[in-house]
Order: sequence, then structure tokens, then C-alpha cells
Amino acid sequence: MLDTAAAASRGGAARYIYDYYMLSLYRGALTMAKAGILPKEMFKLDYNLGRELASAALAVQDARFVFIEDKSRTGSDVPEKTALHTIIAEAEEYILNNFVIE
Repeated sequence: MLDTAAAASRGGAARYIYDYYMLSLYRGALTMAKAGILPKEMFKLDYNLGRELASAALAVQDARFVFIEDKSRTGSDVPEKTALHTIIAEAEEYILNNFVIE
């Protein structure tokens, strides 16, 4: 996954990961500030504007994958279960259990 991200990134793998997680943590910090857990003085941007801009920046990061060959129909061969398999399974379980109404 990192190799794919690096191929789509202008600054290499380390920069891509740094930017992606920085933006994710920033959004989390904004949520904490809005809940009163962090002081609002830590932020230059309004909570809502900051969150929307961070979300848009993350969407741009995700969109870089569009320019990589689509292998979603065939996938790639992953011979054994990896940590990524576990993260995907846990994320999907969390989404389904917390945000999908049956």
C-alpha cells in the first residue's frame, strides 16, 4: 500500500504518510477543541472551516490513487494475512456496527 501511495505522491512515501496522518490528527484535534477538550487558541482557522479544508485535503490525497492503474476487479495476490487485513476488517466492522442502520 505504501508503494502505491508513494507512486502517486510528489514527495515520496514518507511525505505522503506524514501529510495524511497530520491531516487526520488535525481533524481529530478540531473535534476535541469543539468539544472543549483543547483550547480554541491552538487553532488559526474556525473549527468548521478547518475541518472542511482538512477533509478536502485528505480527499485530494485519496484522489491521487485515481491515476494509478485500477486493479480493483482483479486485485493483487497477497499470500498471507497481514496487519492491513486486520485493520480493514476492524474498520469495516466498526463502520457497520456504528453507522449502518439495518
